[in-house]
Amino acid sequence: MFISREIINACGWQAFERLISRLLIHQGFTGVRVVGGSGDKGADIIALGRNGKRWLIQSKYWAKAVPESEIQKTLEASRLYKASISVVVALNGVDERARLLQRSMLMQGKSLTVWEPSDLIAQAESLPK
Repeated sequence: MFISREIINACGWQAFERLISRLLIHQGFTGVRVVGGSGDKGADIIALGRNGKRWLIQSKYWAKAVPESEIQKTLEASRLYKASISVVVALNGVDERARLLQRSMLMQGKSLTVWEPSDLIAQAESLPK
């Protein structure tokens, strides 16, 4: 398995972005591009899902929970990149205010998902062998 808790904990932020990209490719996403770095305007990965919708992934390899302000930046980036689906992948989750904002966005019909390491591992385990 190319994703495990041990690998995630030891990989560093750049490898974390590439690990997420690799998972997306294995899931059938196309046009997967790592755009993270200086000047990325809030996007780390852009990809097209199997349904043809553009996904924007913001990865946060942080020691602390991601705050609401970073969720706001991800939503802004989604508008800029014209992404239909926004995902924040957070090494240590999101804080309560960020979770409330996510729920609010979902209730408004805006796709905003938070993935944590356990989600990445579960998705990798569900891939065909």
